[in-house]
Amino acid sequence: MSRKPNPEIVTLIERVTRLEERVSALNGEVEELKRYLKRVDSRLWWILGGVILTVLLTLAKLAL
Repeated sequence: MSRKPNPEIVTLIERVTRLEERVSALNGEVEELKRYLKRVDSRLWWILGGVILTVLLTLAKLAL
């Protein structure tokens, strides 16, 4: 007694499998984007610190 698989179920399983593959690939891209944003964030803090230091030094120089 063999049962024939329902074509709708087979199609649904194939679609879910493709969706899982896409989500997995997207997760990799998101992790890469997070690493990139951390580097950019770190650089921005250094730049902001430099700007603030420059402004403070300029104000101190003007005060003398």
